[in-house]
Amino acid sequence: MNSKGIGIALGLLAALVIATIFAYRQPAAVNTTPTNPWARLAKDRVDHVSIHRPSAPADQQHMEFEKVNGAWRMTQPGSGPTEARAVEDLLDRLGEMNVTAVAGHNTSSYETFEIDDAHATRVTLKNGSTALLDVFTGASLDTGTAVRVPGKPEVLRVSVSVSSLLSRAPRDWRDR
Repeated sequence: MNSKGIGIALGLLAALVIATIFAYRQPAAVNTTPTNPWARLAKDRVDHVSIHRPSAPADQQHMEFEKVNGAWRMTQPGSGPTEARAVEDLLDRLGEMNVTAVAGHNTSSYETFEIDDAHATRVTLKNGSTALLDVFTGASLDTGTAVRVPGKPEVLRVSVSVSSLLSRAPRDWRDR
């Protein structure tokens, strides 16, 4: 083989190595930590809490709480004062809730994470008529909970577990 042939072969080998490196290179590190799709919750602004659980018994599916003169009262399904810290504990947990990962990317995963319309618990926090937080919660995931935001397809894994609080019967919220 002459020097011209060796030069061409080396050139082709170099081009092949460069093409292989380009094809298999790892993309630059991208920050893939998801962010909260809701604003930071200022729990002192919350004056109305609504919890809707379609999979609960009919008389326990919908609960409403209102803050009146600095104290929380249940307004539905019954009416009366709540346990001293019941609603505050829920607000504390929801205020600490941060997205740690995206658990699913589309509606096909809703049933798996129990955030489909038949199973999800919808929690709405308001100040007057302004919604401060509106989420569907589902299955417990490790130390957190599966959550979705109305109108968005993603299933989010959040850092706190709220399932035990949201599954309480209405009588367990009341100051008895």
